[in-house]
Amino acid sequence: MEKKPEAVKNPDLCRKPEPVKKPEEIKIAFHLNTLTHGGAERVVTNLANRFAAEGYQVFVATEWTDEDEFVLDERVHRIHVGLREGDEKRNRPSRYLRRIRYLEEFMEEYRPDVVVAFARLALFRALMAKKKTGVPVVVCVRIDPRSEYRG
Repeated sequence: MEKKPEAVKNPDLCRKPEPVKKPEEIKIAFHLNTLTHGGAERVVTNLANRFAAEGYQVFVATEWTDEDEFVLDERVHRIHVGLREGDEKRNRPSRYLRRIRYLEEFMEEYRPDVVVAFARLALFRALMAKKKTGVPVVVCVRIDPRSEYRG
């Protein structure tokens, strides 16, 4: 007796694939502290600018701005998710929780398809915000993790 292919025996393997979204329908967000000159900041700027040039909706959510930053394409949306006026007066744990809350608010309002987080504190905040929003988070570590994430 001839053996049937697995796809015929298992109907779940035969289901139609999800429709592919067009670039303009996909929202990509990057999260990091700032765009001040550094390796991760350069990578985020290059990726954000390239995705925007390809037609994707791109957001860069940062904690603060500085004078000496990489330049984003005008099609990239820069969103402030850092502390707001009056937050500096709060204690350190409260400020940290507020940063997470502001990132959650961004993720809930803009509903990116994915958030790509760079740098240690930003990736922790993104993973915490994911718990509430359900937005997928990609962790991007640009250093040797053994030196930064011990234990």
